[in-house]
Amino acid sequence: MAQGKLRSLFVSLSPRWYSTRQESKIWRQKPNRKAKLSIILTEDVPTLGFKGQVVKVNHGYGRNYLLPQRKAVYATPVNIATHNAWKAEKGRLSLASEQQLLTNFLAGKVLVIGQEKDTKWIMYPQHISMALRHQFQLHAPLDSIQLDKPLTSFGNYKVGVKVDDSTTLTMEVEVVPKETRGASKSVQAPAV
Repeated sequence: MAQGKLRSLFVSLSPRWYSTRQESKIWRQKPNRKAKLSIILTEDVPTLGFKGQVVKVNHGYGRNYLLPQRKAVYATPVNIATHNAWKAEKGRLSLASEQQLLTNFLAGKVLVIGQEKDTKWIMYPQHISMALRHQFQLHAPLDSIQLDKPLTSFGNYKVGVKVDDSTTLTMEVEVVPKETRGASKSVQAPAV
């Protein structure tokens, strides 16, 4: 009788039986269906998100860590409305400051484009855009450069650069004869 109990104890402790039983337990577990807590981050949290982002976290993590340390606030309708107003104001301020910086940067700057004397050429907005990128490292989309007509001769021209729907900056473009070899590189329009 003692041998039978010993054998059943040995069989019950064998690794094969243990692993089979554990695998069957895993499949029987119910998933965690608890709803997550929605919060708005008030500062950057490295593993979670950036300031102003609405994220969902476990209740304990939010209540015990993020909220007491004032790294987040509850995402209530009032807080979400305040957050959206803050984002809109921040967007307006940053757009206005970027426009002011661009205006200050381009004020008094002259875009110099060199062309060969002997060939006939025509300069379109894409050539001015390339020259802006080359000389000032400034990206200007083609639809933002306003030319009355293509440039075809040497001289000084006023060109409009559209910053947004209501703001257009006037910039001076100087088309000069291209210097001889060894001179600085400049953007040129293709010969016609």
